[in-house]
Amino acid sequence: MIVGDFNINPYDASCLDARYFHSIPVYEETKRKSKVVAGNEYAMFYNPMWRFLGDKKQPYGTYYHNNSNSINTYWNLYDQVIIRPALRERFVDDSLKIVTETQSKYLLDSNGHPDKVISDHLSIIFEIKEEI
Repeated sequence: MIVGDFNINPYDASCLDARYFHSIPVYEETKRKSKVVAGNEYAMFYNPMWRFLGDKKQPYGTYYHNNSNSINTYWNLYDQVIIRPALRERFVDDSLKIVTETQSKYLLDSNGHPDKVISDHLSIIFEIKEEI
């Protein structure tokens, strides 16, 4: 399992490309464990962060950036959870969340964006079941 701030979205080439993380949104496909591309075999990973893309309740990602480029998604999912298919059964689906508040702090500003005084990214949390 690999977790962290990758500064790439789950749909970016370096997250999807078989030569790099090869992390895809469909667990059923990763059960094959690998894929052959141009005669080379590459391991596959499952990335549950895809579920946060699209219209849903705030927050819409872990990082917000408004720029003047002709292409701008505004919200990004730069923080990833990349799981080996063998560990998937231990990943608790409903536990994956983007953290918007702690016991003492609200982490979004008045516009609903990450409060940059605290951090430019929102954190993610999830649970892994212990092996029995």
